[in-house]
Amino acid sequence: MPSPERQARPLFTQTEAPTFLSFVKNLDLDLATLPAEFGYENPVLICLDAVLAINRRYQQFVVPRITAFRTRFPDVQSLRAL
Repeated sequence: MPSPERQARPLFTQTEAPTFLSFVKNLDLDLATLPAEFGYENPVLICLDAVLAINRRYQQFVVPRITAFRTRFPDVQSLRAL
């Protein structure tokens, strides 16, 4: 457990959060379209991709592991199935 003086600062303060939310709502995002670079609709693979991508070389580290998981566990199509 981090010491009190080293506790992480919240991502947004109460005054910053509404500003950020307003900014995000005004972005021209097409969330109905799956980006071609991902190529999977399975929520497990999407979560796995996000977690593995943290501070990693994407092509060298993440892509091989996603491919291996997809091949080894083709029937896992939900987070509950994990």
